[in-house]
Amino acid sequence: TQDKSVRVYDLAQSAGYLLEGYPAKVRCLSFSSDGGTLWTGGERAFVGWPVGADVDPATREATVFGIFEHGMLGAVAAHPALPLVAGGFDGGVVFLGSASRKGAAPLFALESHRVTSLVWSPDGRHLAGGSDGMAFIRLLLRDAPARMRENAVLVLEIGTDTGFFEASFPHLPVFWLAPSAGEDQALLVTRAAHSRFIAPWLLALR
Repeated sequence: TQDKSVRVYDLAQSAGYLLEGYPAKVRCLSFSSDGGTLWTGGERAFVGWPVGADVDPATREATVFGIFEHGMLGAVAAHPALPLVAGGFDGGVVFLGSASRKGAAPLFALESHRVTSLVWSPDGRHLAGGSDGMAFIRLLLRDAPARMRENAVLVLEIGTDTGFFEASFPHLPVFWLAPSAGEDQALLVTRAAHSRFIAPWLLALR
């Protein structure tokens, strides 16, 4: 949420609760393979919350380990099979953390770039990371026209990645919006503008 917390909803119980205590806005989430732990960003360390149905919200405590001087955790990805979690920090370093050992070791670094995305392969043998945060936006804009009516508009919140967006889509005319909270940026793009400036170029991604 905008107030530096995470709100978790239990759809089966029609109830929710807050995970709080972060020094910064939480920008990434990842559930463990068994669904019992929610890993989050918003801190200079790995933070994992027990979210199983048998956990009492009143006594819930986070597992925190690997406090680094590499900036905030900006991307997190739980391993699809093992009790491991990968975390990418604003300083460009990616660490592999062990939930059972409560420790982490560096894997690789993206020199001079903050890590904004991490994803494991389905078998858990490969880990990919990126620094511009635009991979999802590119796919979204590629597929958007098929789901938009003639006069439709698309509103995107891109957080603090304004520079990456403008570098990726320098000729796309957009309307920048002013959110009421925080420094996050949002924009509006019309279907007409998308079709004229983006669609021909994105065909190459298919």
